[in-house]
Amino acid sequence: MIPAHRDLAAANGSSVHVESETQAQYRLGPLYGTYKFVVARQLSPEVIIGWDFMRDVGLTPAPDQGILQLREGATLKFLPVDGAPRVVAVAQRQPDIHMSESLAAWQTRELKLLLEEAAFASDQVPFGRATGREHEIVTTHERPAHLPLRRTSPNQRDIVRTEVEKMLAQGVIRPSKSPWASPIVLVSKKDGSTRFCVDYRSLNDMTKKDVYPLPRIDDILSALEGAKYFSSMDAASGYWQVPMASNSIEKTAFICTEGLFEFLMMPFGLCNAPATYQRMMQNILKELLWRTCFVYLDDILVFDRTWEEHQDNLREVLRRLRENGLLLKAPK
Repeated sequence: MIPAHRDLAAANGSSVHVESETQAQYRLGPLYGTYKFVVARQLSPEVIIGWDFMRDVGLTPAPDQGILQLREGATLKFLPVDGAPRVVAVAQRQPDIHMSESLAAWQTRELKLLLEEAAFASDQVPFGRATGREHEIVTTHERPAHLPLRRTSPNQRDIVRTEVEKMLAQGVIRPSKSPWASPIVLVSKKDGSTRFCVDYRSLNDMTKKDVYPLPRIDDILSALEGAKYFSSMDAASGYWQVPMASNSIEKTAFICTEGLFEFLMMPFGLCNAPATYQRMMQNILKELLWRTCFVYLDDILVFDRTWEEHQDNLREVLRRLRENGLLLKAPK
């Protein structure tokens, strides 16, 4: 938490003293993310959400219907409660972080304290939602590409059902009535598991290309000369942290044995997805790039010559990621 003492006016005209601010994870139906909350002691409800929160995450109240309408078309229902439920304490388990054995004990302690400021993904909130950024698909024409359903075996249908149900529950996809349709493909991985993919080749062929570059690995390696301290981190479900532009959602539609669905978050397989993600990350970290950190899609490396510099720069990287709604992958 960050100290932030000030007074706010409550709806009844009384004064509410704010003690601090914090970035907290939230989950509202299919919506996941992080948001800045202020902390006050004398409020009866545990959490109050305001107009700024509803505007930023895309919620519209409809009191006459007893619902909140989501930007993507879904709704949340108000549930009456008898009194205000009391939460005694809420804590998120700090994930186990791999630390170099060459660090001194005091350095390990300092690093663990610093990482308490990081926003990690969890089972409840598996990925964040980038604020103020979205992915748009611009095509050379608007004639929808719609390919037929591909054959699947009974075992593959079970895999498809599981993946679709999981993405629906996480708010990654929703049922679609789109005239666009790309087929799915199941790819076998080395560990024997199966990766669920969408074959967007037809859509990609008609998409105007974004040629934003990825950094050269040899340039990155040469810039690391002289650095003694390194911290690497991965963004959780990288692409899924970027919302789709509303005018492009229907173009992401995919067809499978479970029906027709479309992505609310940026899917893998789109030709311009790497450019969108790299541009976003470089804009978030732009003053730090090449001086103290590199970013290659969802991989982030912080490097420094001294421990003090590394602490300060790592804290700044974590702050920028957190304030832009991005969550880090929790190590296993």
